[in-house]
Amino acid sequence: MGTTSKPLSITNLCGGINDADPPLTIADTQVVAATNIDYYEGGLGRKRGGAATVPVTFSGGGGPFGGEILSLVRHIPGSDDTAAELWAFDESGKIGRRASAATWVDITPTDAMASTVGRWVRGASFNGKLFLAYDSAQNRLHCWDGTTLRRVGLATPAAPTGDDSGSGSYAATIRYYKVAYTQVVSGTIVRRSELSPVLTKTPSGSGTGITITKPAAITEGETHWEVYASADNLVFYYLASTAVGTSTYVDSADPTAYSAGAVEPVVNSNLPPPSAKYIITDGNRLIMAGCWETSGGYVSPKSSRVWWTPVTGTLDIGDDERIPLGNYIDLGETDGTYITGLAVWSNAVWVFKTRSLWKLIPTGIVTSPYSAIRVSAHVGAVSHESIVRAVDGTGADALFFISEIGPMRLSTCCPTAIGHTVSKTWRTQLASSVAFFPYVHGVYHESKNQVWWWVPNGGVTPRVLWVLSLPLSSPTGQMAWSKFTGNITAADCSVFAGPVGTTPSTSMVPLIGQNSDHGLLWALDTGTQDITTNYQGTLTTKPYAAGGIQYHFGLAEGQLVARASSGTTITVSTVQDFGVETRRSQVSLSAEGSETSVVRKLEGMDGASCTVVQFTIGDEEASASAWTLDALVVPIHVEESR
Repeated sequence: MGTTSKPLSITNLCGGINDADPPLTIADTQVVAATNIDYYEGGLGRKRGGAATVPVTFSGGGGPFGGEILSLVRHIPGSDDTAAELWAFDESGKIGRRASAATWVDITPTDAMASTVGRWVRGASFNGKLFLAYDSAQNRLHCWDGTTLRRVGLATPAAPTGDDSGSGSYAATIRYYKVAYTQVVSGTIVRRSELSPVLTKTPSGSGTGITITKPAAITEGETHWEVYASADNLVFYYLASTAVGTSTYVDSADPTAYSAGAVEPVVNSNLPPPSAKYIITDGNRLIMAGCWETSGGYVSPKSSRVWWTPVTGTLDIGDDERIPLGNYIDLGETDGTYITGLAVWSNAVWVFKTRSLWKLIPTGIVTSPYSAIRVSAHVGAVSHESIVRAVDGTGADALFFISEIGPMRLSTCCPTAIGHTVSKTWRTQLASSVAFFPYVHGVYHESKNQVWWWVPNGGVTPRVLWVLSLPLSSPTGQMAWSKFTGNITAADCSVFAGPVGTTPSTSMVPLIGQNSDHGLLWALDTGTQDITTNYQGTLTTKPYAAGGIQYHFGLAEGQLVARASSGTTITVSTVQDFGVETRRSQVSLSAEGSETSVVRKLEGMDGASCTVVQFTIGDEEASASAWTLDALVVPIHVEESR
């Protein structure tokens, strides 16, 4: 006759997957498998939410999208989150903007995207504009200013021309001219080009002045052109600003009077930013890195260079659209790697390369605002989209990213590996996906305090969706892993956003772009199905040696505690001695009255002569059910020694 012992009470499995440690050493709070469940609710977990199609209808005759949506960007044009816009970029180069709840608007850029690179469009909302880093035929950054998707800054004009004006005795004294193009809005200059090459001109002596004719239009939204003059070709002074509709300006001043005007802008202070690959903002300036082009433009492109704009308000003339010469830093140019991403966190700019990590520390010096230190010579990020800013288990801001050796968390001093408990699976997956590292992307699911990463698994299309739960209530910052499967793993891009025009704190969810199967754009963690497809949620516990290995033990019929869920059936499988015998019990979670939780007896799961036992709990097969499990309690009685 066995001796009844304390029941096996499983009430906390929020430690997530552990596939790395020997089975019997796994912590009681961990499981060996968790598929399509997370730890937002329930002591044992809850089945993940489903997906819903987001409409992709265009208004005004624009659209449709011409293929897979490869990039998504959320843009806040001001300080009101409810005015957020959603931007989508597809493989055909189509750009869609959704600033209303119902339809998309077709956006035609000044410079079209290069073919199929909609996969890598990065955006930053700053100063009311959406700055976009994408590949085009121009070595220029682009931005949406609320009306036009155009090149950032203004191109340098050609030199003006000059001729005698009128008939008189204007002195035949040599003088020099330059011009600049500007954009003026409501009487304020918002953009200015670099000054043109110089025009050297000596009047004939028989005119009344010099007629300066503006050079050819640069056609970049310029509204005015400015004339600067010099008596010595060393210092130029402002003479006048004229609307571009007027092509000439007559200078009849004595060159000695030029100095009454304002001194010309500092040379190379209005250079348009390059066609960077990555762009972020710290709230005061734009920061860019990498390059799509190898030549052209006004700023030399380099794959290991970081640029920045002046702090907004420095000149109040296009500060967010200019790169003064010298506003850059090169990081590890000869180390054989290139920049893969950027982030702003912990009062610093973090620059990720393929196998190194740099920290740009603010100096407070206007002419040299950052000091660079290399934090790691071995660990970097596989992609910009894998870098996710979140709130960790202590409630503090944290930075997470995927490296070539697995998932990492960045502390103020160095990166720390956080994937030990899933390292076995990660090693296998990453080893087969080296060529596809640039396709890793992720989001912070703020309302659930989870980081979601889509990681290729041997190709671009096969992916595993890894979910890292970061419970705010854990004083130790306990993190828990689970895996999601199903159609949602085919995502080509992701963004955390919500229906436009709504309050973000209550409506935002992960959005994904993918191919045309069931729709190009999905909202996740909604409903109970992936559009029209069911999926299966299960977890498998660690093996429990209830008799301490040296004793056999027996099981009585246990009890499952769960949230009430109408029409939902849960299967609990008892796996004895690593698969020697398996017994199944099914229970309904439907409420019998108005109760919110149910306790169900697991009939037929009793057994004897066990050395270890583990449990698989969840859907018997793919279903549209939703469930949250709180506890599994199984009476145990110790039997004879082994």
